[in-house]
Amino acid sequence: MTEGQQEPAVRKRNDAVDVLRGVAAVFVVFAHIHLPGTAGTYCWALSKACVPYFLLVTGWFCWHPDKQVRQKRFLHSLKKSVILLLWLIVICLAGKTIANLLSSKPAFSWWSQITSPSFLKQVLIFGRAAEIGSTVWYLNAVVVDLLLLLLINLVHGLHAAYLVMPVLLFFGVRLAEFLYMPWYYTGNWLLEGLPFLLLGLCLHEYEARIPRSRLLWGILSAVGFGLILAERTLVRSDDVQLYIGVIVMVPSLLELAVHDERPLPKALTWFGRKAALPIYMGQIAVRDVLYAAFGQPRTFSGQLLMPFVVILILTLYAALADLLKRRLRKKKTAPAA
Repeated sequence: MTEGQQEPAVRKRNDAVDVLRGVAAVFVVFAHIHLPGTAGTYCWALSKACVPYFLLVTGWFCWHPDKQVRQKRFLHSLKKSVILLLWLIVICLAGKTIANLLSSKPAFSWWSQITSPSFLKQVLIFGRAAEIGSTVWYLNAVVVDLLLLLLINLVHGLHAAYLVMPVLLFFGVRLAEFLYMPWYYTGNWLLEGLPFLLLGLCLHEYEARIPRSRLLWGILSAVGFGLILAERTLVRSDDVQLYIGVIVMVPSLLELAVHDERPLPKALTWFGRKAALPIYMGQIAVRDVLYAAFGQPRTFSGQLLMPFVVILILTLYAALADLLKRRLRKKKTAPAA
């Protein structure tokens, strides 16, 4: 689809995209709370596809042939990401406070760290800080990249940015291991965030020129899946084979999902729409509290259960929050007696 073409009618909420969002959220938990044994190794490998999927979906739904509408969508996503980033910091610090209380440590031991200039530098520039866990880097990268896309879109540079995208993906695959601290974590927004956001925009813009054969995209997604699982050692997260598998599989799955109009089981779509975000936002805090209360599991069964307990707790929270919202909405719309 080019600038001169009109955008097709807005699609209704896509069940398949939401289901994949829920699956990705579960694997994010597996990335931070490892399952034991070979299954844990494979789940950790597949978790490397989760963030690229989130980025692709963001890019896909920000696309519009009209420049001004694109700008509004970038701005809307930016505001939402900033709010989520601030909430994530609050949630992680709340979890750390509760964990400190359960461990008989000073409740606010993190205060001196988060008020230091180095903390702001680590969070805002590098997207990492030990006091709030490792999950903050994703939202940090999205905020930086959306600011860049606002600027790129303003100067009509989106198509030029598409040409840079494969270069950034290549550097992400081949050269990430050479970017040592503190420069390594700039790769979060430059070598992973930006190219996958651009790839989502590009896929949406040129979808009319891309073959929509379900067989083709199914084969490609299977090839990427196989490349990810074929890497057994997984010594480094920047393994070439692993990242090539991600780059092949994730766009293929998204293309399959966005053109799938079939209704899927309501429980799965609800999980993707309502529980995926709470799971992503709360996993580190809940994990820290559980570790403080019961200790890190040492047995095989304990290690196996821990990520599922975290997912269950946050899913129950999402269900209760959704139920409360429905009741409040029902009260507001109920006719006055």
